[in-house]
Amino acid sequence: MNKLQLELIPYSSSKFTIDKRQIGLFFPYVETLLNEIFRKEREYVVFASAIFEDIFKAYNNNYLLNSNEVKFTLKKKDGTNMRSQLKCRKITLSYNGKEQKALIAHSFPSQSIGRAFDIMQQYGAFCYNEYIKP
Repeated sequence: MNKLQLELIPYSSSKFTIDKRQIGLFFPYVETLLNEIFRKEREYVVFASAIFEDIFKAYNNNYLLNSNEVKFTLKKKDGTNMRSQLKCRKITLSYNGKEQKALIAHSFPSQSIGRAFDIMQQYGAFCYNEYIKP
């Protein structure tokens, strides 16, 4: 599949939190992550947890400037709407004079969609459509 998957934090569940006073401890790992992302041209860069928004804000708030968080509700198999909204945010990473389009998929680690494959599929399709928008 020619896919690269990096784990900054192994399976960052929605219950995982970072003490804001200690977020700087992650900065060396962010550097490693950015070095790998920008090592070659990439078609897609997706961060699968809202925790990346907090890390990037603390690391360099410019990543989140001019970005829009998109919220949406998906339908379950029975035709009813999910109770909670799912979210994603399109961002632009800048590193060593290069730019890379990326997406923070806030809801991927959500337990409410983890076993609902139809919802996960809809969420993935929605994130993809947000990613490719100009």
